[in-house]
Amino acid sequence: MKTEKLMDYIGQIDDDIIAQAEDGLVKSKKTKRFPAQWVSIGVAAAACLIVAVTFMLNREQPIAPDDYSGLPKLTINTEPGLEMGFEGYMAFDISELSNDNPWNASEVIETLPVFRNPVSYDDSWNPIGGLTVDEMKEKASQAAAALGVTVDSVFTNPTEEMIQKQKEKDPTAPTPTPYEAVAVCGDVTIRVLPDGQVRVFFDDAVSLPEQYSLTYDNTTAQQARDVVLYLLEEYPAVVDMNSPAIDIIGQYTYFAQIGFSFSAYENSGSITERIIGYNFNRVKFSPNDDGELWIIDRYNWDLSQKIGDYPIITEAEARMLLLNNHYITSVPEALPGEGYIASVELVYRTGRQDTVFMPYYKFLVEMPTMQRDNGLKTFGAFYVPAVIGEYLEHMPLWDGGFN
Repeated sequence: MKTEKLMDYIGQIDDDIIAQAEDGLVKSKKTKRFPAQWVSIGVAAAACLIVAVTFMLNREQPIAPDDYSGLPKLTINTEPGLEMGFEGYMAFDISELSNDNPWNASEVIETLPVFRNPVSYDDSWNPIGGLTVDEMKEKASQAAAALGVTVDSVFTNPTEEMIQKQKEKDPTAPTPTPYEAVAVCGDVTIRVLPDGQVRVFFDDAVSLPEQYSLTYDNTTAQQARDVVLYLLEEYPAVVDMNSPAIDIIGQYTYFAQIGFSFSAYENSGSITERIIGYNFNRVKFSPNDDGELWIIDRYNWDLSQKIGDYPIITEAEARMLLLNNHYITSVPEALPGEGYIASVELVYRTGRQDTVFMPYYKFLVEMPTMQRDNGLKTFGAFYVPAVIGEYLEHMPLWDGGFN
């Protein structure tokens, strides 16, 4: 076959046909051809391209190795979560949205662990599973001890009295489930949720030495790092990490003011352990309007229900799936095109509707229709499952609206 004709056939291979190897979810569209300048490529190069395409098809849906044959298929939560609107980040340049995720594209990672979320919620958002009332109360007492404060009282929301009144009012109604335990410790209030999150409120916010800046505006990235380091040293028992690493994330407001988060994560162990620490073992410090320490959030998810170590795809393969609309997003517009992909990182989703904690590639994509008059850009978040498609019950497909 002549080179020109061979290349013409290759040029008609539609991206969605490639995606069909993943799950058969294909919508017809016009075929795409390579530009004319590609017609002069030699037969050998064309043959290599066919081999490459075949490899990609097989790589996305490989034959399961014996080591992975016993892994159950995973159910993806396709609900993006809209409690706070769509997930988008504003900045003049994507470099301003950098963070300290230990993952990078040069890391060769073949598998990552997947965990069952021990907490679920009923239709009224009452928690099911997770920490018991006694365990939440005990965790609140432990947090008080770490802070060196005395517990005056401990109760739940709803309180035991409220639960009893509900039972008396309507014995047939479902019994309310406590969604938090609260420890009152003088001017410190500690709240513990069933998923293990501990939130410390300083009713009388803590003033910091004047050389430290803890504000969402007028604080530079270096100042943010300095103050987090100071707070890690001030509250080591609350942080309780072997090797905390600072994680500073900047984002602009509509008024073009950049603010930073004040966070850290457990960064010890192998690259897999560090990725787990980044996503599941974190601390966050929050200021009040006067730049005083107001809240400490300590996140340490329960990962005791491990399902297994699952083989994952590469960033390049995830990008192919993204371009074929196999993604989850809360952005109210379609992906504008490959040229608008600004960054990618490997993360775990930990929303309340996620029945399993599994890895995803998170792409930040510039949304050109959302650019403001002052030049401020909006970068929307698009998630592609990182687990090889064979181990998923279904592959998400964007259908023109919210997933």
